[in-house]
Amino acid sequence: MQICITYVFLITLFYLGRQDFSTKLINSLWLIPSLVLAFLIHPKTCLFVLFGYLCAILLNHISHENWIGYGDFDVLACGLCVAPNLMWFTWLNAACCVQFALQILYYRQRQAPFVPSLAIGWTLTASLI
Repeated sequence: MQICITYVFLITLFYLGRQDFSTKLINSLWLIPSLVLAFLIHPKTCLFVLFGYLCAILLNHISHENWIGYGDFDVLACGLCVAPNLMWFTWLNAACCVQFALQILYYRQRQAPFVPSLAIGWTLTASLI
């Protein structure tokens, strides 16, 4: 079942990454199938991640900082629910390395979209495990 969730989330990430790359916005409703599957397997983890997600959204809104978009928060929260054990740590490190490389090589004057980096990081992490 975990492999099924991993691939459903991967397909969703590639779709959302393409959407973020072209419009700088994502439709977070596409994350619902992955969240439902993750909640069936890891209900306590999903509730814990939901609490952290709500706190992060609240802090981002109160401080009027846009250091990360709300769609990025949605994808990160879903990934934390879906990822087994500490796979999320490897996924986030891989995504940050990809984002850093994209920012240096292609996006010197503007901010690069983050969801495509998350999709590439998930692909790299899922292929290692």
